Amino acid sequence: VLIMRSLLIFSLWCLFVQDSIGGNSLDFSWMGITSLRKPFISDKHLTDLNLSHNHIWNISSEVFEDLPSLVYLNLSHNFFLFSMLKFENISVLETLVLDEAVIADLDTFDIIYLEEETLEDEYNRLNELETRHNYEFDITFTQDWTLPKLKHLYLRGHNIEHIEFADVDALDLLMPEISHLYLSNNKLITFDLEKTLPMSLQELYLDDNKLTNFDADNLNNVVVLALDGNNIKNFCDINEPCEGITLKHSYSLEVLSVSRMGLENIAPEAFKFLVNLIKLDMSDNVINSFPNNALSDLLSLKILFIDNNVLDAVPETKGLNHLEKLWLSKNLISNLTEKSFSDDLKQLKSLNLSNNIIISISSGAFDKLGSLEELDLSKNMLYTLPNDWIPNNIYLQYLQLRENLFQNFSSLALGRAKNLKYVSIGGNRFSTMDLGLLAELPKTAIIDFEDTLS
Repeated sequence: VLIMRSLLIFSLWCLFVQDSIGGNSLDFSWMGITSLRKPFISDKHLTDLNLSHNHIWNISSEVFEDLPSLVYLNLSHNFFLFSMLKFENISVLETLVLDEAVIADLDTFDIIYLEEETLEDEYNRLNELETRHNYEFDITFTQDWTLPKLKHLYLRGHNIEHIEFADVDALDLLMPEISHLYLSNNKLITFDLEKTLPMSLQELYLDDNKLTNFDADNLNNVVVLALDGNNIKNFCDINEPCEGITLKHSYSLEVLSVSRMGLENIAPEAFKFLVNLIKLDMSDNVINSFPNNALSDLLSLKILFIDNNVLDAVPETKGLNHLEKLWLSKNLISNLTEKSFSDDLKQLKSLNLSNNIIISISSGAFDKLGSLEELDLSKNMLYTLPNDWIPNNIYLQYLQLRENLFQNFSSLALGRAKNLKYVSIGGNRFSTMDLGLLAELPKTAIIDFEDTLS
C-alpha cells in the first residue's frame, strides 16, 4: 500500500512539474489529494491553481509562499479548517474560491497525520471529516488573511453562523479591494459587516442563510444585494426601524433580490433611497398589498418581479416611468380594469399575469401600455374578452392565452391584434374550430394550438 501511494505521489508530482513548465495554469482537481505540505510548488510564473474536489484536510502554513504571481486559487470541495489558511507573499491574489471547503473545528476529534497510516486509516479520517460539513461553526478573520489585491471571495455552501475578526477591526483592512463577496447557502444568523462594508464592495450575496434582520445604514458602493431565502418578514420604513430589512443611503444599489423569504409587509417609505435600483425581485413571498406610492420612489426601475405572492390586485405603479418588465404571475388577481395600470407605464414591454384567477378584463385595461410587446394571460379563468381589449396604439407581438376557459375563437377577440407574431391558445376547450375567425391575424403569425381540448 505504501509503495503504491509513493508511486502515486511521485506520478502526480511529475504531472505538476510538467504542467508548470507548459503554462501559467495548473488544474489539480479530482486527484484525491489529502495534504498540502512544503515543499509544494515553487513557480514564480504560476497564476491559476485549481485544487478543488479533493480530500484536502491538512494545509501547512506558508504552503503557498513560493507562488508570488498567483492570481486565482480554487480550494472548493475539501475538508480543512478555516484557521489553517494563512496567506503570505500572495500579494496579487484576486480570486479565492472556498465553496464547501471549510469544516467545523470540533474538540471530539483530533486531526493527525501518520507517516505510515493505512488506506483504512485514511478512509476513516475522511469519513469523519465529511460529517463535519454538517456542523454549524464560526469563522474568524485574522492578519493571516491580508490579501491586498483580492477582489472575489467565495465562501458558499457551509454552515457558517457568525463572521468574526481578531486583531483587526474590519474586512477592508485585510482586503481593501474586495468587490464581490459570496456567502450564499450558509447558516448566518447575523451579518455584522453591514455596518462596516468596504467601500470597494460592489456585489454582496447573502442568499439562503438564517438572517431575520438586515439593517444597513450605508451600502456604500454595493450594486447587487441578494437576500433571498432568509427569514425576513418586513421591509422597514427608513425612519421607523423594525425587525426586517432597512436600507438607508443605498444610492448605488441597482439589483435587489429578496425572494423566498416569507416577506409580508412593505412599509410606505421602504424604498426611499433606492432611486437607482434597476431590478427588484420580490417573488415567492406572502405579500398581499403595497401601500399607496410605495413603489413610486423606484425612479430607475426597469424590472419588477412579484410572482407567487398573494396580491388580489395589480399594485399601484405610479412613478415607474422606466419599467420595462412586470411579472405578477401566481397571485390572486381576479379582474383587470382601466384603473389597473398607471399612465406612467409607457415603457412597459413585457407583462406576465399568468396563473392568477382573472375572470374579466375591461375595455381599456391595457390602453396606457403603449409599448407592450409581450403579454401572458395563460392559466387564468377567462371565458370571453371584449372586442376592443387590445388597443390600437400598442405593438403587441407575443400573446399567451393558454389554459383558460375559452369555448370558441370569437371569444378571443383578436381582430385588433395587427402586429402579432405568435399567439398560444392551446389548453382551452373549444366547442367549435372556426379557423376563419383567425383570418384577421397577420399572415405570418404563428398560432399555437398545442393541447387544445375539444
